[in-house]
Amino acid sequence: MKESMANKKRVGTILKRYLPVILLELYLGGSYALYRWGVWVYPYQKDNLVLLFVLLYMAALFGGYFLIEKRTSRCKVSEQMDFPHRIYLVLCIVCCLIMVPFCYSKTGSWFPRMIDAFRNLAVAYSTSASAVQAAGVLHYFGSVGSFIVLPVFVISYRYWESLKLPERIISSLILVWFFSVEIATGHNRGIFFYMAVLFVVFLSVLFGNKINKRIVLKKMIVALLFVIFFVVYFYLSLSSRNSNTIAEVAESDISVKEIILSSDDAVDMIIDEYGYVEEHDSQNKEEYASYEDNYESAMKINPYYADEFMHAYVDTNHFLYKLMPGKMKFLLVLGSSYLTQGYHGVSLGVHQSYTPSWGCGTFLFLRNKIKGVTGIDLYKNTLIYKINENGYPISLKWGTAFTQWASDVSFIGIVFMMFLAGMLFATLWIDSIEERNIGALIFLCVLTFFSLMFISWWLPGMSGGDFMLFHGYLAFWGVTSIIRFLKIKKG
Repeated sequence: MKESMANKKRVGTILKRYLPVILLELYLGGSYALYRWGVWVYPYQKDNLVLLFVLLYMAALFGGYFLIEKRTSRCKVSEQMDFPHRIYLVLCIVCCLIMVPFCYSKTGSWFPRMIDAFRNLAVAYSTSASAVQAAGVLHYFGSVGSFIVLPVFVISYRYWESLKLPERIISSLILVWFFSVEIATGHNRGIFFYMAVLFVVFLSVLFGNKINKRIVLKKMIVALLFVIFFVVYFYLSLSSRNSNTIAEVAESDISVKEIILSSDDAVDMIIDEYGYVEEHDSQNKEEYASYEDNYESAMKINPYYADEFMHAYVDTNHFLYKLMPGKMKFLLVLGSSYLTQGYHGVSLGVHQSYTPSWGCGTFLFLRNKIKGVTGIDLYKNTLIYKINENGYPISLKWGTAFTQWASDVSFIGIVFMMFLAGMLFATLWIDSIEERNIGALIFLCVLTFFSLMFISWWLPGMSGGDFMLFHGYLAFWGVTSIIRFLKIKKG
């Protein structure tokens, strides 16, 4: 009996300490498995070289995590941090000052028009995209607001029981406002970001050293309600983004029609920034030829069931597709597309020659800045450019973070990066569940979100706002870690 209890406790401890790497391995391996054997059929999905690299990345990630976990498990638990009331108050004040211009920079309105957004999320999405371009100087409030509200959200959810009544009231108003703005934009990303943060913080409470069942239950209810809302919002958002719905609204609204027409300008901007070469006659026609008949038949079922750029189509005879009832089939197709299309870019990238791009691969948004200072355009060295040049417009689709990183360090070099990522996740997770450093928990939330989005791109390298969000909280974690170390050293 005692031996059985000891085994259960040991298994529980292992799950607690290794939970992040287990979930990351499932996500990385699962998304690739869905690419290779899922409902979407891609021209190069059976490429074994991509499979080899994915397996190496998974092994390196676990290796780095295992190394840090073993080292920290031998250390005694350090003293826990004090609740940062002063920092929290300052953050709340700043949020109150910028909440209105933040809303305008994201939606083009001085207050969040949620009801209008829910009438048609696709139009709300187009409207917000236009508002960002027209915001001018106020555009910066969008990035600053997203940066500042994150710790308020994390601290409020994690330490709600420690907040005083005035702090609870003001934080509730702030979070409702900022969340309403994200809803009004019609974007999935903002809602997904909050859900990812909520998920990470809840797990840090559930597997923390001090577990209060009543508190865990309350936080679990909040988390589940949020997940349900996200699923409904995601479905409504995807369902609204079809040409018929947008066209109907556009016919009765001149301003909306102008926004939709301006989307061509947005495509031109992407092409100008990241490059796009028209399909060559010499492209691999033989590989694509066997897909043409299936491609056309899938298009007849649903325009979303085929992709003219990738020459990919949905296999409606796939067991997963048949398993799904009614409207859930469409959700499966769209969700699978989100998770898998980036690997098509990887399948093309692994067969390109490697030329170091010295940071321009990972940090694509710096391309023009570096060119302006040095006169050198390193973008032509990147895999993104080379894949575009071979006829696949990866800059208009997705290519995963791997194609960005590989431009700078090669696909083999990513193995070392994944090892370091494993070490980083282990450090942040252990500091979070043992409540050593609030900076670790906040940065863990940011790192988790961008890691979940790796199937599209490495977003901190795609825009200045995401660059600031990631590296700002990386620096914040570093500073808080140094302060904590010096405090412990003083005794």
